[in-house]
Amino acid sequence: MTQEPDPGRPWRLGLVLATTIFTAALGVLFRNPQLTALAEALGCSLGLAWLWARISLAGLEVSRSAPAQASEDEWIRVTLTLRQTGPLPALRVELLDRFVADALFERADAVGRLERGQAVVLTFERPCARGRGLFSLGPVELTVQDPFGLFRLSRTVPLMDEVVVYPLPLSLQTLGLASELERAFRGEGSQPHAGQGTQLLGLRELRAGERASRIHWRASARLDRLVVMELEAPSRSEVVIFLDLDRGSLRGVGRGSNVEIAIRLAAAVAHFALERGHSCGLVGDDGTPHWLPPKGGARQRFQILDTLARLQPQGEVDFETLLRRGGARVPAGSCVVLLFNRYEVEPDTLTELWASWSRRGVRALVLVVDDRRLLAHQWAGERSESEEPVSAVCWRLGIPFLEVERAQDLEKQQEPGRREEVAT
Repeated sequence: MTQEPDPGRPWRLGLVLATTIFTAALGVLFRNPQLTALAEALGCSLGLAWLWARISLAGLEVSRSAPAQASEDEWIRVTLTLRQTGPLPALRVELLDRFVADALFERADAVGRLERGQAVVLTFERPCARGRGLFSLGPVELTVQDPFGLFRLSRTVPLMDEVVVYPLPLSLQTLGLASELERAFRGEGSQPHAGQGTQLLGLRELRAGERASRIHWRASARLDRLVVMELEAPSRSEVVIFLDLDRGSLRGVGRGSNVEIAIRLAAAVAHFALERGHSCGLVGDDGTPHWLPPKGGARQRFQILDTLARLQPQGEVDFETLLRRGGARVPAGSCVVLLFNRYEVEPDTLTELWASWSRRGVRALVLVVDDRRLLAHQWAGERSESEEPVSAVCWRLGIPFLEVERAQDLEKQQEPGRREEVAT
């Protein structure tokens, strides 16, 4: 717990100093050895008290244990171990640790007395309340007092750790995006075929050389011939997410900005794709080009989340240029998910890209974050007269699209229980 401040400490120190000086002055003035000796004793006591606090403070050692990763709004547990290695006990020890991801920034704990060789473990839990990003833990400030409570000395320990806070994926089911994504990943005209999957496709007669373990005995008895189960081969797609990080397209502030919404949406799409066995990649430019080739598995999921956690809306490349540069690298037959932060787009860029992708069998799904109600910053790019609503361009080209409106859709994410959901 945090110790209460001691308002009487400065008065005590001032009184002792004044008494020492006054006694010394009287001893010199009246040439009284007793008063002089008393002043010297008081002065030595002050020096010893300060030295006690100084030595006990120098002997304190502190270590920290904290998770390296967390998610938005997740509470993390931080454990601090404080040990006295010096020759003197440390008295009224206060420990102040700073956690930038917490809205309060710091946490204080206190120990009344810490003997030589003794160690105490202090634990606190704080929320990652400032959204995604890379946040620091530390430094640690240690404070002790002397036995008389006259001096209060502090020392800063440069104990630093970092916590990567991942974006909290939006709930695709709440937004009504799960079925659209599934259709886009599988392909509109794809037909199920036999393979090594888990879903039953149908029954067929037993072929020579096949294992008896695949025989469906009940169906064989009913049909009076040996039949086996035919399993559906899982459909695997390569999914590439394009994310707009152009500084000029930023609208809104903090966690309610269009970029933050798009990043949480990208995290949800990546989780959805990887959980269903697809491979997933990410393309963006926040001043540094990011190209994560499509891969599958848990390792790729954490790679995407780690990248999304560190991204900043500070890019100088507009989304249309990013699409032209990255569009040629999209694998043939894959599926691209375009996350537009702006409601309007240059139609020529999307038309050219769609023509090129269609020839290579690339499917597309466009998700639009409606930014019309969000605050525009002074550095925001000007709207071009040739721009059209993204939805109108997609409708004309036959590209599936969905709009995400913050006022309607995102309020559902704040309902009780929604914050605990992972995109499914």
